[in-house]
Amino acid sequence: MKLLWIIHGYVPKLNAGAENYTHNLNKYLNAQGHQIKVLIPREYTGLKNESGEFEGINIVITDEELERRKLVEWCDIVLTHLDFASITINYIQNNRPIVYVAHNTFFHAYDYLKNKKNVFIIYNSLHASKITPFENEYAVLRPPITAKRTVMNPEKNKYITLINMNENKGGKVLKMLAERMPEYKFMGVKGSYGEQIEQPRCVKIHKNTADITEVYEQTRLILMPSAYESWGMVASEACINGIPVISSEAFGLKENLDYAGTILSGDLIKWKKAIELYDNESIYKQKSEQGLKRAEELIKMNEKELDDVNMFLNKIYYKFLMGELK
Repeated sequence: MKLLWIIHGYVPKLNAGAENYTHNLNKYLNAQGHQIKVLIPREYTGLKNESGEFEGINIVITDEELERRKLVEWCDIVLTHLDFASITINYIQNNRPIVYVAHNTFFHAYDYLKNKKNVFIIYNSLHASKITPFENEYAVLRPPITAKRTVMNPEKNKYITLINMNENKGGKVLKMLAERMPEYKFMGVKGSYGEQIEQPRCVKIHKNTADITEVYEQTRLILMPSAYESWGMVASEACINGIPVISSEAFGLKENLDYAGTILSGDLIKWKKAIELYDNESIYKQKSEQGLKRAEELIKMNEKELDDVNMFLNKIYYKFLMGELK
């Protein structure tokens, strides 16, 4: 099967959760024998040449209408997400099946999608599929986990870390905690998107990086005070490394972490007390082990859901060949 993504950006330049989700899914589908191309507008400059290959995935960078049309004619299914969803759906019309990968629950065109017989959805969490129910067939694929355990003794690390210091991810919470808890060492990692909240001088600032392992190898606790999170891949990666996570009540984080997280409301005093609680070695060990167990569950879940998505795409292609989507 020939799969074409029409999206606004891709790794290695754009290293946010949605782009890593896409790339990890692509690597799996590529291993199943599918041909994959990613079409991105010309302002994308992550590769040395205008187009090229990244870890086996073909990336095409063009604004030329003729080239775009040739790619649509080449493919069997078009996939899209985020900023380019509406653009892609309007551009493709009924020429090909379209799969929209839903990374959140506030895409303005959900009602519009319901009227399209050739549009399908892959949700990034089970809870998201319940918030925005869809009449056409859909699949659920929690973000594919490819990270490996690199941290053996996280309790020996010193930093309490927030990854992406924008407002939604909790940049202001990090700032307030660091100001109120000078005896602890905090680290903030620059995110791939969103205005980064300025931190006090006591907070160690880490550059944005495609290799997040260097951050986890310094981290004792992960903070995720997100106002909104439909999943939160950082939580999964922390669990893989046995790093306890203190998180907000965002629905994605609750589904992701389940019993393994320390889940709190927005009260800053509770966050302060939760951090202090992890000074207790037995509590730290217990939550670290729960994280490792949860990671095993998530990996098994991933394996099944990736297979389900492969069957889902094949089913859509078969319906298209049979003329059932027009």
